[in-house]
Amino acid sequence: MVTEDISLKNFLASFITPIVQSAVREELRHLPRTDSPPHPQNRIGGIELAKEITGKAESTIYNLVSAGKIPHSKQSGKLYFSESELVNWIRQGKRKNADEVNAEVDSFLGRRGGRKQVA
Repeated sequence: MVTEDISLKNFLASFITPIVQSAVREELRHLPRTDSPPHPQNRIGGIELAKEITGKAESTIYNLVSAGKIPHSKQSGKLYFSESELVNWIRQGKRKNADEVNAEVDSFLGRRGGRKQVA
C-alpha cells in the first residue's frame, strides 16, 4: 500500500508539473514587457537625476541650489540629490485650488464671526 501511494504521488507530480509549468509560461507570455526595471524609491544621483525628477533645466537647478531652495548634498565639490527628497520638495510646492482656498477662508472667518456678504 505504501509503494502505491508513493508511485501515485510520483505519477501525479510528473503528470501535473509540466501542465502547470506550461500554463504559467503561457500566461507570462501575455504580460506586457517592461524594458526598464522599476525605479528604486530613493535613488541618489547628480544633476542628471535632479533634471529627470524635476523636469527643470540644468542652469535652473544650479540657481535653486545657489539660493538654497532645493534639497541637495555636497561632497568633495559634487552635488548630490535624493529622489525621495526631490519628490517631497515638489509636493510641498503644491498650490491650493479655488475650492481649497475658499474652504480655508470660510473656516478662518467662521472662527472670527463669519464672512460679510457683499451686495
